Amino acid sequence: MEEEGFIEIEDKLLFFKKILTTANGEKPTLVFLHSALGSVIQWKHFPKLLSLKTGMDALVFDRIGHGKSSSSQSSWNNNYLHIEAFTILPEVLKRLNISRPVFIGHSDGATIALLYASRFRTEALICEAAHVLVEDKTVEAVQKTKLSYNTIADRLSHYHGSKTEKLFTNWSDRWMDPGFKNWNITKELKSVSCPCLLIQGRQDEYASPEHVEIIKKYLNARTEVVMMDDCGHTPHKEAMEQTLEAMAGFIESTVNTKSYLN
Repeated sequence: MEEEGFIEIEDKLLFFKKILTTANGEKPTLVFLHSALGSVIQWKHFPKLLSLKTGMDALVFDRIGHGKSSSSQSSWNNNYLHIEAFTILPEVLKRLNISRPVFIGHSDGATIALLYASRFRTEALICEAAHVLVEDKTVEAVQKTKLSYNTIADRLSHYHGSKTEKLFTNWSDRWMDPGFKNWNITKELKSVSCPCLLIQGRQDEYASPEHVEIIKKYLNARTEVVMMDDCGHTPHKEAMEQTLEAMAGFIESTVNTKSYLN
């Protein structure tokens, strides 16, 4: 069963979708956090597939300025990911009665998940193509994507509508800003204590393979790493079956899926 709707967050409407597979009880919930240019619809069927494979409920939502959620005229500052992790995400989970999140984050979403877990209780983290500092490779990839904006704008507008240009500008301007070069959250990683699965494609155009090792080095938690061969920035799309198996296996081995009420 699926349920969707809107909740009000800071005077904006945020779109969410729930995939319900379990009976009542405070069981862990899969919480999917999309990329910088992502949305609920861009996950396609992946959340439902993982939900069915694990027998867990799932939540997918559009951050403000994305997808079906309200637009925002605000520009992203250097702390835009911290704001999402420390202010917005806790309120979303509170409003939707989710107390035991298992995060599946992609790119920006993975970074938000890491930051959230550094401060709040988290059952487990699955981070796909996370970034914790600014590599030259990342900036170069963003510059290349910006140059191709005219060729991808129509595709992005299918997901984000009139919000597309502002969203793209926020993302590209932030990562290309010289003032963002020293952005780094490795210090926060030391406060993460829940089990973590790090997934990255070996051909990820936005990060080097060493980036995963940097994340693992600073995490104060049980950490598994899966590097996907012949795969770029989006393993859940480019290597879906392998990604599903890796995520489901990790969840089975680390997450207590029983309800506290049982």
